[in-house]
Amino acid sequence: LILAGTLVSFNTLMDYIGYKFPKFSRITEGTPDFLVMNGKAVTKTLQKETISDEELAALLREHEVTDLSQVKYAIIEANGQITVIKNK
Repeated sequence: LILAGTLVSFNTLMDYIGYKFPKFSRITEGTPDFLVMNGKAVTKTLQKETISDEELAALLREHEVTDLSQVKYAIIEANGQITVIKNK
């Protein structure tokens, strides 16, 4: 019970500090990054996130995209989710 209370208190403290100091929040939580820009894979980000071309293709298929040229932007969010914005 003490451990649970400690964890909740620590989490609340971290949330408060992140709210008051956005720079701290970016350091602890990370920032979104582009995986695809204007139909071209961003190799630097793929390497940093250790995502292979096959994994990227699978992630895009989940968003009903079969070709990179269909993608305006694909962004990996700080929480690990992928956001895909298709070309019009």
